[in-house]
Amino acid sequence: METITFEIAGNHDDPIGNPLPKHRKTMKQQWTPEAQRYHAYLEHVRACFLDEFMKDEYKAMRSKYFTLAEREPLETGKLKCRMTLMIYWKNEAHGDPENVFGAIADAIFVQDKYLAPVVDFQLRPAGAGLVKAKIDINAN
Repeated sequence: METITFEIAGNHDDPIGNPLPKHRKTMKQQWTPEAQRYHAYLEHVRACFLDEFMKDEYKAMRSKYFTLAEREPLETGKLKCRMTLMIYWKNEAHGDPENVFGAIADAIFVQDKYLAPVVDFQLRPAGAGLVKAKIDINAN
């Protein structure tokens, strides 16, 4: 099993804001302000992931799973993966944890069909929104 851990601080609009949940819109609605905000958040998530994944310690993993052919950087094929998220909310104005998982999976994985979720959360009053993520590739 191979593992990568990384953090997503805040969101694209607010460095201490809560993570955003998955945004579901039809193709015609993709240009709404809400959809554009969601896509900007996905770029923020990708940047946080790539900041860690591009370090030398992940060089072997990059040669197997990194793709530039898709917008999402991680191509794991049909390998079973597990993504564990610990979400820290800065306040009570937040989305559903499983929808935050969906947004992060959408940002990172080319195909999340073989991705198992593990999600937990905690409120941090007067704190900052943060997601601690761990991805296990070929998890049994």
